[in-house]
Amino acid sequence: MVRPVAIAALIVAAAAGCSARVAYDSAQNWQRLECQKIQDLSARNKCLADASTPYEDYKRQSESARTAK
Repeated sequence: MVRPVAIAALIVAAAAGCSARVAYDSAQNWQRLECQKIQDLSARNKCLADASTPYEDYKRQSESARTAK
C-alpha cells in the first residue's frame, strides 16, 4: 500500500529534478523508517530486507517486468 507521504516525497523529488536513483533511495529510506514501527521481529526483518533492495537490482527487475508485458 502506497501512503500519501511516500507519494508526496516522490513528487517533491521529481519536481526538484532529482534523478530516479535519488527518488528510489529516498523512498527506500522512508520504507525502512516505516519498518521500524513493526512490533513483530520476523515481520520487521522481512520489511527491512524488502526495503534494502539495491537500486541496480530494482532497475533490472523493473525493466524485466516492462519487457515481459
